[in-house]
Amino acid sequence: MQEITTARQRGKRHLGAGKPKRVSVWLILGPSGVGKSSFGGWLAEERDWLHLEVDRYPDPADGITLHNLRSGWDDFFCRGNPKGLSETLQRRLAAKSKTGCVVTFPGNLVLSPDRMIAAARAGIRTIYLYGSAADCITAFLTREQQTGRNLPLTHWFGHNWRSYMQMSEPAFAPFRIHVFTHMCTRRSHEEVFEALLKGEESEAPTLRN
Repeated sequence: MQEITTARQRGKRHLGAGKPKRVSVWLILGPSGVGKSSFGGWLAEERDWLHLEVDRYPDPADGITLHNLRSGWDDFFCRGNPKGLSETLQRRLAAKSKTGCVVTFPGNLVLSPDRMIAAARAGIRTIYLYGSAADCITAFLTREQQTGRNLPLTHWFGHNWRSYMQMSEPAFAPFRIHVFTHMCTRRSHEEVFEALLKGEESEAPTLRN
């Protein structure tokens, strides 16, 4: 319990470092169907940022290689050192005359609170787009039907359930943002962005059947 409280306190202290005026690199994570790619695309267009989509089904690992982030990413993900990743992205932004970058990841990726705090110190903000399990699953199934890909419910559970339960833990609250309303509808990108600017924190919702 003490470790959870400490992690939450440290996370809250570093949320202030995530305001767009001071941080130009955002990592967007969350379960499949929650809207990471669409939000990342909107954010990039709205702020004239670079959007790197790492989640490239069926082999998400290809995304890291495709965007030439392997060395910096492995150093950050495996060893907790975000410096190389930050410098790589900053150089890319400078070359493209962009003021910021948003990177969207597959639903099964989870970064520990310590990793996210280290990233914030290096000028990288990490955000978990979040909602109840029922809302996330419904959004996933709706997306699959609309795109015609029709991945089954078992796909969501097989690729997302463990990571979803992990990011539902209290220590992750400072990094989560609810993207669904209490009426089970999706919040607009503008609403989510405004909530992020205000440092809104999301508690884990009660799981609904």
